[in-house]
Amino acid sequence: MELTEGELYYLEAMHIEGGGEDHMTISVEIEQTAIPDHHQGRKEIQELKMVPLTEYEKTVVEITGADDGQFLLTYFHPGQDTYVPTAPLKVKCTTAEMWHAVQPYYAWWGVQGPSITLELLDADGEVTEDASEEVKRRYTITVPKLINSATSTGYLVTPLATQAEITVHLPDDEGG
Repeated sequence: MELTEGELYYLEAMHIEGGGEDHMTISVEIEQTAIPDHHQGRKEIQELKMVPLTEYEKTVVEITGADDGQFLLTYFHPGQDTYVPTAPLKVKCTTAEMWHAVQPYYAWWGVQGPSITLELLDADGEVTEDASEEVKRRYTITVPKLINSATSTGYLVTPLATQAEITVHLPDDEGG
C-alpha cells in the first residue's frame, strides 16, 4: 500500500493485556529506492494517537436473608470444561474475602484481579449504609472482558449451614 506524505491513515489493532510484559507494535516499512530491489526500514518519527478501549464484564452475587453461614461459589470453566470451586465463603463476607476466594479462578485467565464492590440494600431495594436495614447484599465482580467470550458461563452455589438465598447473575456477551 502506498502512503502519501501529509495524509492521515486509520490503523486498528486488537490486543488483550493479560498482565506482565505484554506490548503491541504497529509499524510501517519505508522503501529505500537508492538500491534497486532492496527494502530497508528507516526510522521516522510519526504522530500516533492511541485510544485504548477496555470493556468490562460484571458478575453479580446477591444474597437475601444473610446469616452467619457459609457457601461455596463454583464457576464453570469454559476453557477446561469443568467446575472450579472457591474456598468456603462467609455469607456476610467482606469484599476482600470475596476477592481472595475468586481471584485464583480469574488468575487462570490472566486477569490481574477482579474489582469487587458490596452494596447493602434495604426493603425498598435502595442502597443503605445502615447494616440494621440490610435485606439483601449485592457483590459485583468486575473484570476486563475477554475479546471472544465471557470468563464464565455458569455457576453453582452450594449452601453450607445457611438459610440465605444466594443467586448469581452471569455477565452477558455484551459485557454487562
